[in-house]
Amino acid sequence: MIELSFWRGFPPMLASFWVGALVVQLDLAMVAKLGTGALAGYALVSRVAVLDVALTAAVGSISLIVVSGAQKARTHRKLLTEIWICAALLGLLTASIGALAYPALIGLMGHQGPAAEFARSVIFIHISATPLRMIASATSFALHSLGRGGVVLGWQVCEALAKAALNVPLISSFGFVGCFIAAFMVSILSIFWAVVVIRRILTTEGDAPPPGFRASFLRGCVIESTRGLAPQLAVFASFALFVLSEAAPAGTRLDAYAAVQGLIVLVLAPLLAATRFFAMRFSGRAPAEVKRLISTLLLGGAPVLLIVAGALALGRDALGAALYGDLGPWWSCFAGALALSLPLRYAGALLRGALLSRGRIGAVAAADGATPWLVALPFIALGLLLDQPGVACLSLLAPEAACLLWFWRRHPLADEKSARFASELQLS
Repeated sequence: MIELSFWRGFPPMLASFWVGALVVQLDLAMVAKLGTGALAGYALVSRVAVLDVALTAAVGSISLIVVSGAQKARTHRKLLTEIWICAALLGLLTASIGALAYPALIGLMGHQGPAAEFARSVIFIHISATPLRMIASATSFALHSLGRGGVVLGWQVCEALAKAALNVPLISSFGFVGCFIAAFMVSILSIFWAVVVIRRILTTEGDAPPPGFRASFLRGCVIESTRGLAPQLAVFASFALFVLSEAAPAGTRLDAYAAVQGLIVLVLAPLLAATRFFAMRFSGRAPAEVKRLISTLLLGGAPVLLIVAGALALGRDALGAALYGDLGPWWSCFAGALALSLPLRYAGALLRGALLSRGRIGAVAAADGATPWLVALPFIALGLLLDQPGVACLSLLAPEAACLLWFWRRHPLADEKSARFASELQLS
């Protein structure tokens, strides 16, 4: 039996993960009404901007580390100002690279198809907001490290509401471009709000960080970003396979895959939050106790996961029709495979949390980075070649099963395995 105190802190963490996923779903549901290629065009923008995604996450992680390390010396305004400057500089550099590379990538992948036309019409708006996204990432993680997670959640909820309010008139007036104009406007407003909040929380100016701080911060961001690039590039490669495939009906197939990617973000947000939460809760516990907790959480969570998976599997066609329109068998197969994978992914979240709690970050990163390339992409390529969605959708099941096997074999489930586990190949 798990005590209620075990779950303290999980609801706000879950809500924080879910808000961003809901914004993506809102955008997808609205742009889906703009015709064939709109869903794929929205996804194409985020997929070619893979460098932005990796570096934005890295800026947040390094900001969290820097601010947490400065807690004893009382974090002050000048430190946050330096972090903002570094985030802006990195954002400008990334935007410059993107301005040169992303349009070419869109043209290479999409040629003159409708998805490419949609993506091409907004890519420079998306690029121009890169520095703003990086400053926002740095600020939100700085607030988390200062114990102001509730402020971050309130900020994200306000962003989501503002985005929803702006989407309606802007998409009605400007079509697909309006969705990205709304995102840009919300980014500007949220940055102003974040600066005001930070300056109210941090009341002391403090001394300037030591010489070399900016170079060290930027170097740390670049190094940290490399860890997240492998899975991001794998998603980009899978999307490229759909875009470059010539088999009919390519447009419907690509839109279906883009819609499923959005659904994955929403459905898996609780499991991503759970992984972080389990890592925190398992930390410092003996292997035998972790084993007991994993068994209890598996037995307790299985009925809930089976109910959710069954509801998604049975209602996937109605859900797809309501949100995105009729996307045919490719949507149905992928959404069904996602539903079937939920119990596996819950078990994976438990084992990932256990490994992370014992410092096995490299083992988790290696598995999550390798399986998309070695397992998922071959299934997608074969499914596209044969025009069989039932084959391609195995890309959502097989990689997680492979990760589970990897984690289970390397997780110290009993005390007698701990020594051998600790002496195995260090991947981190």
